[in-house]
Amino acid sequence: MRKLELTLIFLCGIFFVAGCIRQQPSTVEYKEYKNDIITAEGISVSNLRPYAGSQITFEGEIKNNGDKMLDVETMFFNIQAIENINITYCDEPAEKKVTINSIGCIFKNVEPFETRRIILNGTTFPNIISPMSFSISYSIRYNVTGYRIATIPIIDETTRKTPLSSFTLSKPSIGPLVLNIDTPISRERKVGEKIIKESWAIKDQPFEVKFSFEDVVGKGIATIYNLRINMTDLMVYDPSLCDFNVSGDQLILNKDIRVAGKSETFMCYFISKDMTKPEVSAIISAEFNYTYEFGGSQSFTILPKP
Repeated sequence: MRKLELTLIFLCGIFFVAGCIRQQPSTVEYKEYKNDIITAEGISVSNLRPYAGSQITFEGEIKNNGDKMLDVETMFFNIQAIENINITYCDEPAEKKVTINSIGCIFKNVEPFETRRIILNGTTFPNIISPMSFSISYSIRYNVTGYRIATIPIIDETTRKTPLSSFTLSKPSIGPLVLNIDTPISRERKVGEKIIKESWAIKDQPFEVKFSFEDVVGKGIATIYNLRINMTDLMVYDPSLCDFNVSGDQLILNKDIRVAGKSETFMCYFISKDMTKPEVSAIISAEFNYTYEFGGSQSFTILPKP
């Protein structure tokens, strides 16, 4: 009997401890990626009214809020009021960008959610005989690869009058630029009091697809220098009705696109390719490389030596 009681007490203790362990709150920190991939935080100047020939410091942080490791270039402009300049925590000087009135720094391999400090030290110009105001500008630049996929149902309209699948557009990739791909064809049908819009294409009938870019962050300028679109179960209907160069199953745009807000719209007419089934799901897969650049400035006034 005594042995049975000890066994029951032991088992109750195990259940009690297990319950406590299960009820412990999770300590895992949830981090969310942002389209505003690189942010500049706490950019400031050590003294807004320094004396001529005195030390002055500009400092702040850059943070990677995105999902990929990046190199980040930071440039300072209009630095003619500062002498003996030195940038600390710099992985590599942006030598090709250095001019008389600018200096740059490249931060290599900035990991997601990593923060890097940037500090610029110098001495204010000594020959000041009356208060003079200056403004030092900075720019931050980085490269991004974006992508998006559209899936378009195509039916033969003989065996199948309406598709079993539907038009789908993948989520945009992380980054300031979002590629919009317009649905090719819109049809409406009424179910009760509800109007349902449907999008699909029909075998051997050309249809138009429009492409455009939008800056969803809205604080800088993007330059797209490489846009490629791959096609599956599709072909270009007429190259003269397409804003892209056609190369097999790929479309290429041979020009840079500058985006400040929204881009121009690019279009192309497609048609089904070698369709032998009642329905296929054609795929348009786009990948684009771009540079995003934004900046700001800090003002200060140099006073004559006391």
